Amino acid sequence: MISKELEVKIKTLRQNEKWKIGGIAKELGIHPDVVKRVLGASVRPKFDDVNAVARVSVLDAWLPLIEKILEEHPQIKATRILDMLKSRGYSGSVYPIRNVCRTKRSSSNKAYLDLQFMPGEMAQVDWASFGSLQIGKHHRKVHAFVMVLAYSRRIYAHFFHDMCSARVLEGHVLAFQAFGGSSRVVLYDNMKTAVIEHVSEGVRFQKDLLEIASHYAFIPRACNPRSGWEKGRVERAIRYIREGFFEGRKFENLIDLNAQMDVWLDAVTLNRKWTDDHTITVRDAFELERLCPLPSESFDPYEERTVLVDKKAMVNFDTNCYPVNPDYAGARLSLRATHSQIKIMTESETIHTYQRLWSKHETLRVPQHQEEIARKRKLKTHRVARSSLEKTLASGRNLMKRWAELDDNIQQNARRVLELVAKYGVANVEAAAELAIENGTPRSCSIAHILAEKHSISKSNDNFNLSQELADVHIERKSTETYDELYQQGK
Repeated sequence: MISKELEVKIKTLRQNEKWKIGGIAKELGIHPDVVKRVLGASVRPKFDDVNAVARVSVLDAWLPLIEKILEEHPQIKATRILDMLKSRGYSGSVYPIRNVCRTKRSSSNKAYLDLQFMPGEMAQVDWASFGSLQIGKHHRKVHAFVMVLAYSRRIYAHFFHDMCSARVLEGHVLAFQAFGGSSRVVLYDNMKTAVIEHVSEGVRFQKDLLEIASHYAFIPRACNPRSGWEKGRVERAIRYIREGFFEGRKFENLIDLNAQMDVWLDAVTLNRKWTDDHTITVRDAFELERLCPLPSESFDPYEERTVLVDKKAMVNFDTNCYPVNPDYAGARLSLRATHSQIKIMTESETIHTYQRLWSKHETLRVPQHQEEIARKRKLKTHRVARSSLEKTLASGRNLMKRWAELDDNIQQNARRVLELVAKYGVANVEAAAELAIENGTPRSCSIAHILAEKHSISKSNDNFNLSQELADVHIERKSTETYDELYQQGK
């Protein structure tokens, strides 16, 4: 804004002394645009009147068509009109068309309501995209969920890799927790994750959004179509985040980016001047908010789906694989996903909880998972022997488990024990097996040794058909106590 005295000097030099605009600007130390603005209609046009008339006369024959086009398409570009005229024989440039558009086009200036809000009345929500972030060999998009309290202009923002319905819910939960309460109304643009469609004067909202609205007792409201100015506070907040926070910032991953955002929101955005009263800050204005208290139970913003456990005991979600207990191979389980966590569940309990992978086509490796599969596969390769042994001996399952732990050959051990059953009977083998397990030597050879030692006396009384010469031979019996002592020492 220049003084009245300077304005008088500009007009005097121009009208009385016939100075040029550049000379006036140099003499008074001001920009030539200031001189032009003050002179207004007094400034000589760039082209003389003859050329101006000539340029307009080129369009005389085309003016009715241009007016008709502008009437049917008020927002059409002058370059598009040029293409339409050239196809009909027009040989001029676009500049006279632009001049005509300025005068003929209906004014696009509109009067906007000065929206005023009561404390705690409304929050405005929108998404903003911030490029992508490389994770592993792939890129994931980066989006910001932004919520602004309409009265105090306090901002909350959190970055996510997607904008699905579950992220909308998660953004609400995080924002309300940061604010310490919820507004009575939440205003949305017509995002698909919030608004299904406008029906006459009504709006159909997504089911998930209505659930969280019921939980926090707020009223969802949608902007009128093509009326983004109705949520101007969140639009300006997004531009503020782009220019004041994101531009030129370095971060390692999304966790680091959100941590920096939390610091910036508290240290910078809350200390800016409040728009309605520059004597106080947004932090002070937020103290005047009258938000609704949060419910005692927090809302759980998860995305749920049914998944099939494949033959490798894995479930696939968002191109990535997560391990599952091999006992559930071939079963259908429930998977609940938030932005940071994956839960794999049955109807009654949670089986696994993992940190969510945001790379693509990656498998979460858990060593214990592969070891468990290997152990179970070793047992399954000997189903026949296992089935017979389990049916014959009460300790059969325990024996096979111990053989697997010792990495011993289950098939050979099972076959040998079954042979011992045929020879010594079930009761004797059962007792020998329990003793072998107790002694820490569950292999079949140990069971055979125990049985042979226990039944050696009875075996010596067996009748043999000997020749007369051998029957007269005296055989001295030796005690086996010495062997028992050596066996105990060997243990």
